[in-house]
Amino acid sequence: MQIVLLGYRGSGKSTVAASLAHRLRAPAHANAPLKTENCTLAPTVSTPDFAPEQTIYPSIESVDTDDLLALRAGRSIREIFQTEGESYFRDLESAVLEDVLRWPGDRIIATGGGIVVRESNRRVLLASNTLRIYLRAAPPTLQARSAADPNSAKNRPALTSLTPLQEIQSLLEIRDPLYTQVASSPRHIIDVDDLSVPEITSRIILLLPRP
Repeated sequence: MQIVLLGYRGSGKSTVAASLAHRLRAPAHANAPLKTENCTLAPTVSTPDFAPEQTIYPSIESVDTDDLLALRAGRSIREIFQTEGESYFRDLESAVLEDVLRWPGDRIIATGGGIVVRESNRRVLLASNTLRIYLRAAPPTLQARSAADPNSAKNRPALTSLTPLQEIQSLLEIRDPLYTQVASSPRHIIDVDDLSVPEITSRIILLLPRP
Protein backbone atom coordinates (compact mmCIF):
# COMPACT_ATOMS: atom_id res chain seq x y z
CA MET A 1 0.00 0.00 0.00
CA GLN A 2 1.14 3.50 -0.79
CA ILE A 3 -0.41 6.60 0.76
CA VAL A 4 0.34 10.01 -0.76
CA LEU A 5 -0.08 13.12 1.39
CA LEU A 6 -0.83 16.32 -0.51
CA GLY A 7 -1.03 19.90 0.67
CA TYR A 8 0.64 23.27 0.93
CA ARG A 9 3.85 23.83 2.88
CA GLY A 10 2.99 23.90 6.58
CA SER A 11 0.03 21.52 6.36
CA GLY A 12 1.96 18.87 8.31
CA LYS A 13 2.60 16.28 5.60
CA SER A 14 6.04 15.14 6.75
CA THR A 15 5.17 14.97 10.44
CA VAL A 16 1.89 13.19 9.76
CA ALA A 17 3.64 10.71 7.43
CA ALA A 18 6.07 9.77 10.20
CA SER A 19 3.25 9.50 12.74
CA LEU A 20 1.13 7.37 10.43
CA ALA A 21 3.99 4.99 9.66
CA HIS A 22 4.64 4.63 13.39
CA ARG A 23 0.99 3.82 14.09
CA LEU A 24 0.63 1.34 11.24
CA ARG A 25 3.86 -0.50 12.05
CA ALA A 26 2.93 -1.14 15.65
CA PRO A 27 -0.67 -0.33 16.61
CA ALA A 28 -0.14 -1.99 19.99
CA HIS A 29 2.17 0.89 20.91
CA ALA A 30 0.23 3.65 19.17
CA ASN A 31 -0.29 5.56 22.40
CA ALA A 32 3.44 6.03 23.00
CA PRO A 33 4.83 9.45 22.02
CA LEU A 34 6.77 9.51 18.80
CA LYS A 35 9.93 11.59 18.91
CA THR A 36 11.09 13.28 15.72
CA GLU A 37 13.98 15.60 15.04
CA ASN A 38 12.03 18.76 15.72
CA CYS A 39 9.15 17.75 17.94
CA THR A 40 7.51 15.08 20.06
CA LEU A 41 4.14 13.96 18.80
CA ALA A 42 1.66 13.83 21.64
CA PRO A 43 0.07 10.46 22.38
CA THR A 44 -3.43 9.87 21.18
CA VAL A 45 -6.06 9.09 23.80
CA SER A 46 -8.67 7.74 21.42
CA THR A 47 -9.65 4.11 21.07
CA PRO A 48 -7.08 2.16 18.99
CA ASP A 49 -8.06 1.93 15.32
CA PHE A 50 -6.99 -1.73 15.12
CA ALA A 51 -6.90 -4.62 17.53
CA PRO A 52 -3.91 -4.24 19.89
CA GLU A 53 -2.35 -7.56 18.85
CA GLN A 54 -2.51 -6.66 15.17
CA THR A 55 0.47 -5.29 13.25
CA ILE A 56 -1.07 -4.03 10.04
CA TYR A 57 1.89 -2.97 7.90
CA PRO A 58 5.03 -4.12 9.77
CA SER A 59 7.52 -2.73 7.25
CA ILE A 60 5.77 0.48 6.21
CA GLU A 61 7.98 3.56 6.04
CA SER A 62 7.60 7.26 5.39
CA VAL A 63 9.48 9.28 2.79
CA ASP A 64 9.53 13.01 2.08
CA THR A 65 10.04 13.77 -1.60
CA ASP A 66 11.57 17.18 -0.89
CA ASP A 67 14.09 15.65 1.50
CA LEU A 68 14.94 12.92 -0.98
CA LEU A 69 15.34 15.48 -3.76
CA ALA A 70 17.70 17.64 -1.67
CA LEU A 71 19.69 14.55 -0.65
CA ARG A 72 20.14 13.47 -4.25
CA ALA A 73 21.03 16.98 -5.39
CA GLY A 74 23.41 17.57 -2.47
CA ARG A 75 21.85 21.02 -1.98
CA SER A 76 18.90 22.57 -0.22
CA ILE A 77 15.80 23.43 -2.19
CA ARG A 78 16.52 27.12 -1.65
CA GLU A 79 19.99 26.67 -3.18
CA ILE A 80 18.56 24.81 -6.17
CA PHE A 81 16.08 27.62 -6.81
CA GLN A 82 18.79 30.26 -6.48
CA THR A 83 21.32 28.58 -8.77
CA GLU A 84 19.22 26.61 -11.28
CA GLY A 85 15.73 28.10 -11.09
CA GLU A 86 12.28 26.71 -10.46
CA SER A 87 11.95 24.84 -13.76
CA TYR A 88 15.06 22.76 -13.00
CA PHE A 89 13.74 22.05 -9.50
CA ARG A 90 10.39 20.91 -10.91
CA ASP A 91 12.22 18.52 -13.26
CA LEU A 92 14.00 16.96 -10.28
CA GLU A 93 10.73 16.85 -8.33
CA SER A 94 8.96 14.96 -11.13
CA ALA A 95 11.81 12.44 -11.39
CA VAL A 96 11.78 11.80 -7.63
CA LEU A 97 8.00 11.34 -7.61
CA GLU A 98 8.09 8.78 -10.41
CA ASP A 99 10.97 6.92 -8.74
CA VAL A 100 9.27 6.73 -5.34
CA LEU A 101 6.00 5.52 -6.82
CA ARG A 102 7.90 2.63 -8.46
CA TRP A 103 9.52 1.47 -5.22
CA PRO A 104 8.17 -1.83 -3.89
CA GLY A 105 6.72 -2.14 -0.41
CA ASP A 106 4.38 -0.17 1.82
CA ARG A 107 5.04 3.54 2.09
CA ILE A 108 3.60 6.92 3.12
CA ILE A 109 4.82 9.63 0.74
CA ALA A 110 4.88 13.26 1.90
CA THR A 111 4.99 15.32 -1.27
CA GLY A 112 6.22 18.84 -1.86
CA GLY A 113 3.63 21.59 -1.82
CA GLY A 114 4.06 22.30 -5.53
CA ILE A 115 3.94 18.70 -6.73
CA VAL A 116 0.50 19.24 -8.29
CA VAL A 117 1.50 22.27 -10.35
CA ARG A 118 2.73 20.19 -13.28
CA GLU A 119 0.02 18.41 -15.21
CA SER A 120 2.35 15.46 -15.80
CA ASN A 121 2.70 14.95 -12.04
CA ARG A 122 -1.07 15.05 -11.61
CA ARG A 123 -1.47 12.43 -14.33
CA VAL A 124 1.13 10.20 -12.70
CA LEU A 125 -0.55 10.49 -9.30
CA LEU A 126 -4.05 9.92 -10.65
CA ALA A 127 -2.88 6.83 -12.55
CA SER A 128 -1.04 5.40 -9.54
CA ASN A 129 -2.44 2.70 -7.28
CA THR A 130 -2.23 4.97 -4.24
CA LEU A 131 -4.48 6.45 -1.58
CA ARG A 132 -4.14 10.22 -2.00
CA ILE A 133 -5.05 12.47 0.91
CA TYR A 134 -5.17 16.27 0.87
CA LEU A 135 -4.31 17.93 4.19
CA ARG A 136 -6.15 21.22 3.76
CA ALA A 137 -5.51 24.31 5.88
CA ALA A 138 -6.38 28.00 5.71
CA PRO A 139 -3.69 30.53 4.70
CA PRO A 140 -3.28 32.03 8.22
CA THR A 141 -2.68 28.54 9.62
CA LEU A 142 -0.12 27.72 6.95
CA GLN A 143 1.66 31.05 7.39
CA ALA A 144 1.83 30.68 11.18
CA ARG A 145 3.18 27.13 10.99
CA SER A 146 5.80 28.02 8.39
CA ALA A 147 6.91 31.03 10.44
CA ALA A 148 7.30 28.81 13.50
CA ASP A 149 9.48 26.30 11.65
CA PRO A 150 13.11 27.47 11.49
CA ASN A 151 13.91 24.98 8.73
CA SER A 152 11.19 26.35 6.47
CA ALA A 153 12.74 29.80 6.06
CA LYS A 154 16.23 28.32 5.86
CA ASN A 155 15.58 25.67 3.23
CA ARG A 156 12.47 26.77 1.34
CA PRO A 157 12.51 29.73 -1.07
CA ALA A 158 9.92 32.44 -1.46
CA LEU A 159 8.08 31.84 -4.74
CA THR A 160 6.85 35.41 -5.28
CA SER A 161 7.66 38.96 -4.19
CA LEU A 162 4.51 39.06 -2.06
CA THR A 163 4.38 38.95 1.73
CA PRO A 164 4.31 35.39 3.12
CA LEU A 165 0.57 35.44 3.77
CA GLN A 166 -0.21 37.05 0.41
CA GLU A 167 1.94 34.45 -1.35
CA ILE A 168 0.08 31.59 0.31
CA GLN A 169 -3.29 33.12 -0.55
CA SER A 170 -2.25 33.68 -4.15
CA LEU A 171 -0.76 30.22 -4.71
CA LEU A 172 -3.59 28.43 -2.92
CA GLU A 173 -6.06 29.94 -5.38
CA ILE A 174 -4.20 27.94 -8.03
CA ARG A 175 -3.25 24.87 -6.04
CA ASP A 176 -6.33 24.14 -3.94
CA PRO A 177 -8.40 22.95 -6.94
CA LEU A 178 -5.43 20.82 -8.05
CA TYR A 179 -4.99 19.18 -4.63
CA THR A 180 -8.75 18.52 -4.64
CA GLN A 181 -8.57 17.04 -8.13
CA VAL A 182 -5.75 14.65 -7.21
CA ALA A 183 -7.20 13.53 -3.85
CA SER A 184 -8.75 10.07 -4.07
CA SER A 185 -12.23 11.45 -3.30
CA PRO A 186 -13.88 14.28 -1.34
CA ARG A 187 -13.72 11.98 1.71
CA HIS A 188 -9.94 12.06 1.42
CA ILE A 189 -9.72 15.81 2.08
CA ILE A 190 -9.01 16.55 5.76
CA ASP A 191 -9.27 20.06 7.18
CA VAL A 192 -6.35 20.16 9.59
CA ASP A 193 -6.47 23.69 11.04
CA ASP A 194 -7.80 22.60 14.43
CA LEU A 195 -6.47 19.03 14.52
CA SER A 196 -3.41 17.66 16.31
CA VAL A 197 -1.04 15.26 14.56
CA PRO A 198 -2.52 12.22 16.38
CA GLU A 199 -6.01 13.32 15.39
CA ILE A 200 -5.03 13.70 11.73
CA THR A 201 -3.32 10.31 11.88
CA SER A 202 -6.44 8.66 13.31
CA ARG A 203 -8.64 10.20 10.63
CA ILE A 204 -6.38 8.85 7.90
CA ILE A 205 -6.38 5.39 9.46
CA LEU A 206 -10.17 5.36 9.37
CA LEU A 207 -9.95 5.93 5.60
CA LEU A 208 -7.69 2.94 4.98
CA PRO A 209 -9.01 -0.30 3.53
CA ARG A 210 -9.06 -3.01 6.16
CA PRO A 211 -6.75 -5.97 5.53
